[in-house]
Amino acid sequence: MDVTDEASVRSCAAEAVDAFGGIDIFHANAGAVRFGGIDGQPNQDLAFTLRAELDSVWPTVQAAGHT
Repeated sequence: MDVTDEASVRSCAAEAVDAFGGIDIFHANAGAVRFGGIDGQPNQDLAFTLRAELDSVWPTVQAAGHT
């Protein structure tokens, strides 16, 4: 599942509900980081990391809550 893609997240949540009858507990523990030195790491790496680590939490919690 791509936690930055809302359709992927909704699909995974629906599969979990179909397989297990619902979602009782949700643990947001996914992400991706691009490491590098502050003097040479491009802004795109920071944007990627923030999206994967922070922006991914809301769609996954929201999808689990709508099941």
